[in-house]
Amino acid sequence: MQQSGIIISGSNVEINFNESFKNIASYFFYFDKRDSIYTGTDGEPQKIMSFQKAELITYQSNNLQYPQRFAEFGFSKKWLNETAFKIITANEDFPQTDPK
Repeated sequence: MQQSGIIISGSNVEINFNESFKNIASYFFYFDKRDSIYTGTDGEPQKIMSFQKAELITYQSNNLQYPQRFAEFGFSKKWLNETAFKIITANEDFPQTDPK
């Protein structure tokens, strides 16, 4: 991979992804609202999940591994509640509810 003439190794991409993943999973609950959007390769963005603070508002089932890893990591650190953990790891659609 190349960015602005600088070669970026595959291991650097992986390190950056993992560190970004940890930051998102560690601090998502500080934001009033957070959406995870998958841009994919077909050009059609898909909203995967939305949170208001630490409360799961919506979840769209998908074929990605990232949401389940996020849920496992967040739940293990007690940053994600059990209900959200179960919905995401089961990969079940969750309809939007009125935020409190």
